[in-house]
Formats: sequence, structure tokens, C-alpha cells
Amino acid sequence: MSMRDVTRKPTRASTDFIAESIRRLDSSELAKLVTKLCEDNMGSKLQTALSYENLDKQFRNQEQ
Repeated sequence: MSMRDVTRKPTRASTDFIAESIRRLDSSELAKLVTKLCEDNMGSKLQTALSYENLDKQFRNQEQ
């Protein structure tokens, strides 16, 4: 590892990249991700956000 690698500022991945990466996980990888996210309460936050997003999507589909 070079000094350049060590001093490089971390970059944030785009939400599109993150979503696509999650879609490509197999079931065991997804289970590990869920376990890690639940360790610090992020699981509950995501559960709430996903529930509301799914409800909104269903509501928009009923209007069409």
C-alpha cells in the first residue's frame, strides 16, 4: 500500500451504486448485511423507511 492510498480521502458511493450492489447480493450475503445493519439500529430505520416507501408506491399504483 502506498502513501497515496493511505492519505486518499474516502469517497461516498452514490445511492444508485449502493442499491445495485445490494440487488446483486445472494441470500447469505444479504443476511449478513441485515445482521450488521441491525447492530446499530440502522435496521429499524431502514424498516420504517422501506415500509413507508412501499405504502407510497402502492398508493400511487392505485391512483393510476
